[in-house]
Amino acid sequence: MGAVSPPVALEMGLGLLCQLFQMWGQVAAGMVNLMEWLLGDEQSDTGCKKSLDLDEEFLFEKGDLNLWAEPLLWARMLHGHLSVLISAKHSPGVSAADLDRLSAVAKSNGLVAERSLKALPALPQFSSTIEYAKISLLKERTSLAQNLLDTLRS
Repeated sequence: MGAVSPPVALEMGLGLLCQLFQMWGQVAAGMVNLMEWLLGDEQSDTGCKKSLDLDEEFLFEKGDLNLWAEPLLWARMLHGHLSVLISAKHSPGVSAADLDRLSAVAKSNGLVAERSLKALPALPQFSSTIEYAKISLLKERTSLAQNLLDTLRS
């Protein structure tokens, strides 16, 4: 087997994980865990300023402005695989308690993103680029998660 680029390897690994959830009959538990990944661990304790921190461990150090692209790619990848899991035949539904909990986290994250965006100066994409990128990522993750939660509820 030849070399595989990291994004392709991540895509293949996530696809394999979703297939394993289906084989093991653990689709609902897998969807909950992947949805938590989509919302981000750092957002689980929303309300504190630290919740917007994107400092994750990366193999190679990059500038602050480059860090938003990898989590954004990850969030979109998770969304794609979760969409496939949701539409899979014979997949058991996620419990109402889990849906409510995940919806509460998504709503809280959305409110934090809105408040944080309002606190930035005018034209934040130019004057506060790092903070703006972090808030944009949080909004994107929240939007993707809310989309999936709405699909699960219907």
